[in-house]
Amino acid sequence: MGALALRPGVPLRKMWTRTKGPKEIFEPPAMGRFGIGENRFSLLKTLAGQLYPIDGVGLDAADPWRWSRMPVDCYNAHMKEAFEPGWNIGPDETMSAFTGTEGTEPDNIPHASFVERKPEPLGCELEDAADAQCGCIFSLEINEGKEEMAKKKYYAEHGPTAACSLRLSAPLHHSRRAWGGDSWFTGVHEVEVGLMYGLYPYGDVKTHTSRYPAKELIELVGPNSGDWSVMTTTVAGGHKIYALAHRRGGTVHTYLFSHGQSLAGKPQAHKDDVAALGQRAVPRPCPKALNDWTAQQPQIDKRNRERQVP
Repeated sequence: MGALALRPGVPLRKMWTRTKGPKEIFEPPAMGRFGIGENRFSLLKTLAGQLYPIDGVGLDAADPWRWSRMPVDCYNAHMKEAFEPGWNIGPDETMSAFTGTEGTEPDNIPHASFVERKPEPLGCELEDAADAQCGCIFSLEINEGKEEMAKKKYYAEHGPTAACSLRLSAPLHHSRRAWGGDSWFTGVHEVEVGLMYGLYPYGDVKTHTSRYPAKELIELVGPNSGDWSVMTTTVAGGHKIYALAHRRGGTVHTYLFSHGQSLAGKPQAHKDDVAALGQRAVPRPCPKALNDWTAQQPQIDKRNRERQVP
C-alpha cells in the first residue's frame, strides 16, 4: 500500500505493468517486484475493511461492526490530536469498497449501502468531514443503517441529518467555523441547529425545502448566467440566515448561508455553462459566498476519486 501511494493518479490496474508505453516518460510501476502479484493484492484488498484479531478477543460480541470499527475510532482519535482544521470545513459521503455479504460474520458487512455517482457506489458508507484549504478528511462515521443511526447522539432532538453533522463536528462546536455541506446536509432546520452549536452552516438546497422560499427566490433571479438573488430571515437565537439563488447556464441553483457575503466575488466557470450555451466555459459573475462553497464542496469527492481509481 505504501508503494502504491508513491504513484498518485495512476490507475490501480496499471500498477503491475512492466513495459513502458510509447508516450510515457517514466518507467512503469512494476509492483510485482515487491514480491506480491496483482491477483493476490486484489484478494487482500477485499479484506481491507476487516482489521480484527483472529480470535476476536476483546471485541464486543453485541456490536455487529466489531470487526471493522477499530480503524475508524483510531483514525478519529488520531486526527483530533494531530490536525487543526481551518475556518471552512464540511461533510460529505465516502464509499468504502467493503462489499461482502450482509451479515455478522467476520467476512460480512453488517449494512451495505448504494450511493450513486460515487467511484465505488456499493459497500460501506462513511460520513466524513474535510478541510477546504488542504482537503484533509479529519472525521469519520460509519453509516450503520437507519435503525442503528436513530440510537446515536443528537438524533432524538434534531433528526438524522443535523445529528450526523453535530457528531462529525463535535470537537469543533462553538469554534465559529463555517460548515459547508451538500443538499443532504443543508436545510433551514440543519442550519438553525448548527448555529445553536456555534457553527455557521451553509450549502445547496434541493430536498430539504421546508421553510425555504425556493419558488419566490428563483422568480427574482435575472435572465443572464451569473445573475443572483438573495432573501434574508431571522431564525431561533436571533441569527440571520440568507437564501441565495444563482443562475448557472440555463439552470437556477439554490443555496442557504449563515455566513459570507452576497457581494460580487471571484467569477467562476462551470460545465453547466457549456451544456446550456454551447460554448467554451468562461467565468461568470458569482457572489463571494459561493466562492467559499466552491472551495469546500468538492474536497471529499476529490479524495474519493484519488483513493478509488479503478
